[in-house]
Amino acid sequence: MTTNSSVARVVAIWFAAGAAVHATGFILIWFGVDLYGPGYPAWRHAAMALVDVSIAWVAVHHPRWLFVALPAWAAEQALVNGIGFFSMAALVAVFSAMTLPRRLSRQFV
Repeated sequence: MTTNSSVARVVAIWFAAGAAVHATGFILIWFGVDLYGPGYPAWRHAAMALVDVSIAWVAVHHPRWLFVALPAWAAEQALVNGIGFFSMAALVAVFSAMTLPRRLSRQFV
């Protein structure tokens, strides 16, 4: 297993988990339970579940496309949630996922 495929698998697992959380949040809203507070709309749970599962699919089937999918996701997070701890953490995670294979490959040359 290469470093690129390892990173892609980790990305796929994290985004699959995110999709599960948002799908659960979408279902729980119909039972009166708000995971993210009363101001978080049901449609956004559904949209984010779809986005997260799409990025997980890209990570598994076309990991080279992550260079487009991950920065787009991080930008969306920053726009919607503002520049705070979580959006900065998302940007750091994207940068790390995008550069880790290159950094590791230089160590073993």
